[in-house]
Amino acid sequence: MAIKIIKESGQKKAIYFKHCNRCGCEFEFSMEDVKSTFDDQREGYVVLYVPCPHCGDTTGVEKKPIRYE
Repeated sequence: MAIKIIKESGQKKAIYFKHCNRCGCEFEFSMEDVKSTFDDQREGYVVLYVPCPHCGDTTGVEKKPIRYE
């Protein structure tokens, strides 16, 4: 049986911003692009690790969306 969407949920996707420390590229990404996460529950933050689309360097950015689409 295949899943069929009858009505979209209306939820918007969170968009994040990253400045690559290695090559200086600035880019936006969504959770679909994230390769791994680090969740520090004691300090109350989540770090998202995403590869730079220009140089491929994987660096982290705190999970704080800049907007929703």
